[in-house]
Amino acid sequence: MLTRIVCIILTCSLFASCTSRKANTSIYYDFDEVIHYSIMPQFDAFGPDQFDTVLTEMEQLRYQMMIGPKPESLRDSTFISNLEAAGFNRQGIDEYKFDSLNQIFMDKPVSEILEGFCLPVFRDILIFKKRHKVIGIVKICFGCEKAVIVGSQANTIGFGQDGDFQKLKKLLDN
Repeated sequence: MLTRIVCIILTCSLFASCTSRKANTSIYYDFDEVIHYSIMPQFDAFGPDQFDTVLTEMEQLRYQMMIGPKPESLRDSTFISNLEAAGFNRQGIDEYKFDSLNQIFMDKPVSEILEGFCLPVFRDILIFKKRHKVIGIVKICFGCEKAVIVGSQANTIGFGQDGDFQKLKKLLDN
């Protein structure tokens, strides 16, 4: 009888630890606020003639936001503060959409990673916050279906392989 009780306790403990570990590592961010920044359509392309001219400071900033490697880390405090100056519109995401965001931004098994050949122009940027502190940044190019994900401890390599971009686009557009 004692052996049976010990087995039950050990089984429950093992199950509880696996479940809590999975819950902590499968979603990309544990957030309580999300801000969506998007760029106006007239700023969405940089043609060859634009590279022949000297870019203004604002155009250089916009270029870095949309095409450049910024942000490289969450410590880049100027990235978020410069988004609106670069022409991005700010809009808060309603809390009722958070569960759907968690379903999109979570570690999912994928059989193969597909990569397209496309120069991404990141027109959409999501800022994830917890208690008013930035915990994650996601730059999104819906045209190329590519994303730059900063600040997540989860495995993000398979993001986009399960129709994530279409689901996210629909969620942000509604």
